Amino acid sequence: MQPIQLSVFSEIARLKQVVVHDPGPEVDLMVPGMMEKLLFDDILFGDHARQEHALFRQVLARVADEVLDVQDLFVEALADEGVKLAFIEDLRRLAGLPDETCNLLRDMPSAQAARSVITGVPWDDMPSHTPWEQEFDYRLRPIPNLLFMRDPASVIGDGYSVNAMATWAREREPLILSTIFRHHPRLRHLTDQDKWFDQVNPLIRGEIKAPVSLEGGDILVVSDKVLAVGCPFCKSMMTSTPEKQKRDDIVVKDVAELLLESVTRATGDDVVPTEPRENTLETAPVPVVANTQLPMHRTGEAPAAGPTATGTVVETMDASTYTYVRVKTATGDIWAAANQFKVAVGDQVVVPLNMPMQNFHSGTLKRTFPMIYFASHIDKVGGAAPKK
Repeated sequence: MQPIQLSVFSEIARLKQVVVHDPGPEVDLMVPGMMEKLLFDDILFGDHARQEHALFRQVLARVADEVLDVQDLFVEALADEGVKLAFIEDLRRLAGLPDETCNLLRDMPSAQAARSVITGVPWDDMPSHTPWEQEFDYRLRPIPNLLFMRDPASVIGDGYSVNAMATWAREREPLILSTIFRHHPRLRHLTDQDKWFDQVNPLIRGEIKAPVSLEGGDILVVSDKVLAVGCPFCKSMMTSTPEKQKRDDIVVKDVAELLLESVTRATGDDVVPTEPRENTLETAPVPVVANTQLPMHRTGEAPAAGPTATGTVVETMDASTYTYVRVKTATGDIWAAANQFKVAVGDQVVVPLNMPMQNFHSGTLKRTFPMIYFASHIDKVGGAAPKK
């Protein structure tokens, strides 16, 4: 097989390969009770969907040299028995599969196991159902969202990103794409040095408790010099990856930065960001509960809030769109970062510990933090609650 050389430095240039997924049995098996939880607004009629997708592939064949199906790539990646068994173990840890389901997949030929991971495996009469599995009547539910191939992974320059989906309904898709990138015969020449972003494998290894959501729509390859992202936390993490550190010629920017630069160029004037105006509209409070549970522990109920640390700020600095604080706690000093907020040395703060990052390198500060906790907000003790 001819190796696939990743090279995407534009969103509009001609492509050598395009990866899609034809609507399969996983679409035919959807019923109205599944729609909301699997993120569909309506039931697709499988035959019509396949006809339309075939026309779509014909269009793609005119602008790309090769149109590939992700299911075929996945089958070929699992052809190695060791890869298949390793994938099933990762899937067990990610989705909390019972041993009997894992054993069923292990006993399947590799091609059947790969297809079953996508199309789903119905339950027979067995007692150990979890609530959502009983509702769907599947021991391994189908993943019809794999049809939307832009979301779970992205090619960036000569590297790639394994994205982290925002909902549990799509948590399996990045694992499938990660397996293809690492083990498919045409892609296994890639190494970890070619990876821009990956929250899935650290989640499986227990290195993080909750991934930062990043999907394909959050990433825009502007040119061979600029990569735009729509997620501030992801910008920091992508800037610190081995792939970025070996590519000093590529600048990672937030979409808001690019918009500001565009306005500046168009008007010829410097544009100074202003403080957001106070929202005078009456709105109902929205409860926010940190999801610190691993997917395997989810029950469908709101999970408990995650761990926090309370202490005194002994050092603070602003960098880019973040405020970094060093906090003295009862067990020692910790570093944390959140979207910029007003804080001073001596303030008492509460730091969420949901998202630790080891050996995080800040390009702006030119400093590596052995351990730092990222958070959406850091609250002052006795201060006003952050606006939602």
